[in-house]
Amino acid sequence: MHTRLFSIALYSVLMLVVSCGKGGSSKAQKQAEVFASLQQGVVPARSAVFSDESLPSPCVEFRKEIPESWQQGFLAVPENPAEPEGRKIRIFYYGKIDPVLPPTFFFNGGPSSDSHIAFRRLTAEQPKHEGAEKISFVFIDQRGTGCSDFYPQGTSADVAQRLTHYGSRGIVSDAEHVRRHLIGDRQWIAFGQSYGAFIVHRYFQVAPQSLVSGHAHGNALNADGFERLKMRLASQARVLEEYLKEYPADREVIGVLNRDLVRDRCFKFKEDLESTTPQKEYELCGYDVVSTVVELIGFRSSWKQLHGWLEYFVKDGAIVDEEVIGFLTVFATGEDANPLNSSSFAGKVIGWVDRNTVPFNTFNCQRARNELRPQVNIGQSAFHDCGWAMQEEDELEAAPNPVAFLQRDLLTPVIFRDVIASTSRGPLYWYSGALDSIVPIETYDEELALIKDFENVHYTAFPRSGHDGYRSENKVWDELLKETLR
Repeated sequence: MHTRLFSIALYSVLMLVVSCGKGGSSKAQKQAEVFASLQQGVVPARSAVFSDESLPSPCVEFRKEIPESWQQGFLAVPENPAEPEGRKIRIFYYGKIDPVLPPTFFFNGGPSSDSHIAFRRLTAEQPKHEGAEKISFVFIDQRGTGCSDFYPQGTSADVAQRLTHYGSRGIVSDAEHVRRHLIGDRQWIAFGQSYGAFIVHRYFQVAPQSLVSGHAHGNALNADGFERLKMRLASQARVLEEYLKEYPADREVIGVLNRDLVRDRCFKFKEDLESTTPQKEYELCGYDVVSTVVELIGFRSSWKQLHGWLEYFVKDGAIVDEEVIGFLTVFATGEDANPLNSSSFAGKVIGWVDRNTVPFNTFNCQRARNELRPQVNIGQSAFHDCGWAMQEEDELEAAPNPVAFLQRDLLTPVIFRDVIASTSRGPLYWYSGALDSIVPIETYDEELALIKDFENVHYTAFPRSGHDGYRSENKVWDELLKETLR
């Protein structure tokens, strides 16, 4: 009994960590998004005011968390920024506006993640940093997420075409609508984490005149998506070794998981740990069972909790099925099996159109494994992104890309260099973490080589933080405050 109580406590602690790492909302939020998409119609073209009656109940409850002194509301914005009089969608915004100092617009990670966890984390962290109370944050639920209108549903060519407008260019357009609504012609500061850091890069390209400064943590531009995949896999092996230096006993636990999570060892789980109502049952098998654990290693602040959890995964040299099932019940998702939930397809479209990335599939993973050897051995290990793919049947050739027909809108290192060089722009503060295995420090080298000599680019590599260092590193807050008071 005591192990189950300990596990439930860890669920609540780790829930906040994994939702950012996976770039997705909690299950309750995902379900709320589906519900919202069913009952929301087309937004009136001229309307910018919406009632709580049209929102799913989690959004109504979340809005109660927002301080009364903050502004909040909805704006009708063009789904396609290039067609201002075309189809409209609604965007939920909220924030504190200082009458004199520029606000800081925060772009959370993702894509397909709402802003609610970022809001809670930043407002909780802010009092810990001297002078940071002067920073006024503004948030949106990025188009397709949270209390904003949900992604177009389905996988048709028409839906795919509409989804091309839901990436960083569309999000910057939404931010500009919110800026003009809240502060008119005044400039503000853009601050982004993970995918949000990519959005900050895009902001410099699309609307630099609106920025006092840009602050980007946890992402870099790369010309070759496959090389980025290889760097991520190599870094996961490196960061895992750093983790094991702090928790050496977990090496044996990981060894048991690598050995015993064979392809045909499956665990069935449901959506809710505590629910007594009938629920759909899902199943994960083999190394896919610990894919969430792999992501948690990239968040330095989660290591202590992760160590506690791994202690309960394995006892006396064997996997404890009850603990694995409990973990999956909270962290795994059945969303891909839900035809009403388009987040997965939206992510594929945005990843192809907006970012130069490649999927973690058997073809790419097997190729990466072969090219990384012998310097890095990722064979027969569950603790990297390709662990599950290595257990699949061999693929002789790459699967066709179902969205390859879409026109791409890539922002590459060379394009961004020209953006920075073209006109006078505010400073870019850019940060990485050496213990970040989500966007490894190695991926920064290509872009850094092109822009490091520009006087308005300020890059910092933090040696002991990971993908979550944007909250805890004092220098991030100090430089944000510096630009706020400039």
